[in-house]
Amino acid sequence: MRNLLTFVVVAEAKSFTIAARKLNLTRSSISKIISRLEKQLNIMLFRRTTRYLKLTTEGEVFFKYCKRAINEMNNAELLLNESKNVLDGTLKISLPIIYGRYRVIPIIKKFIDEFPKIKIEIYFKDGVVDLAFSEYDISISTEELNDSSNLMCRGIENYSMLLCASPEYLKRNKEVKSIDDLSKHKIINYIQSGAPLRWRFKNNNKSHEYLPNAGILMDDMQSILDLLIDNNGVGWLPSWLVHPYLENGNLVELLPCSRCDISSIKMIWGKNSHTPLKVRLFLDYIIKELYEESFI
Repeated sequence: MRNLLTFVVVAEAKSFTIAARKLNLTRSSISKIISRLEKQLNIMLFRRTTRYLKLTTEGEVFFKYCKRAINEMNNAELLLNESKNVLDGTLKISLPIIYGRYRVIPIIKKFIDEFPKIKIEIYFKDGVVDLAFSEYDISISTEELNDSSNLMCRGIENYSMLLCASPEYLKRNKEVKSIDDLSKHKIINYIQSGAPLRWRFKNNNKSHEYLPNAGILMDDMQSILDLLIDNNGVGWLPSWLVHPYLENGNLVELLPCSRCDISSIKMIWGKNSHTPLKVRLFLDYIIKELYEESFI
């Protein structure tokens, strides 16, 4: 970050000498930092003559992104400093049941360790919560919003639906080489609002729906996951749920080239002229924690 800050100061000052004075460094130190950055990026950032210093075309593009990144870092620092002094109160959060348990609760544990003055109330509820007629500050949802006119919404994590089975089940049954082969397998499907879930796959760059003939229908994804791990059939589940079991070998993804429809988990809060600090802080914290993992 120090190198980027130095670059921005030089670009704005249009002079190594002036930039050195502003940063309390020597001119030679500034020159070395810029040269090192250019070598790292493998581009020339400045055109240099004895009379002037000017950004190249690539340098101008890089400057815009650096300026934005530094502003974001400064804003984050201000937010955190502000939070240490004035952050308190209760944050009421609605979470989808399975996603909340798997992905959000571990992050909330760390959040309350870092910000102990905030009290957290958590309510588990699937589906879209109407924040206009509830006391929740934030709702995290896997569903699409029908009306967002009075709401703010931001995606916090992307995922895909994956076709999975256990290695042991696959040893005992026919290989799945195509969607048509699924008719020869035991299918465990999710049932939502009284209707079985329609699976979606990609074929020739087009999305196709498939309604499997399921031997077992359940309205609980955790139970479907348990049955898959126990070698009971084939299921279609979100990547954030099955990812640990793909990693440890308890499950295998089938037909990965047919994956379709990347979806987004959303954080929703009321549209106000001033978003409360505790809401902004929680949003930033969740996104930061989820950033390194992408289950798509």
